Amino acid sequence: MATASQSIASEIAGVNQASGEVRQAVEQVNLRSGELARMGRDLKEIVEKFQLGLNHGTI
Repeated sequence: MATASQSIASEIAGVNQASGEVRQAVEQVNLRSGELARMGRDLKEIVEKFQLGLNHGTI
């Protein structure tokens, strides 16, 4: 019975560690998605300025 309890405790510890790693990965994904959204907005602004220049003959 002690071996089974130790095995269960070990598995619970492994699950806790894995859930912590998943949490960190999710935080990184959220951070990177925010950065990508910002970059997308910046790129859209650059393209709009470029198109405006084409339309007004400045480029």
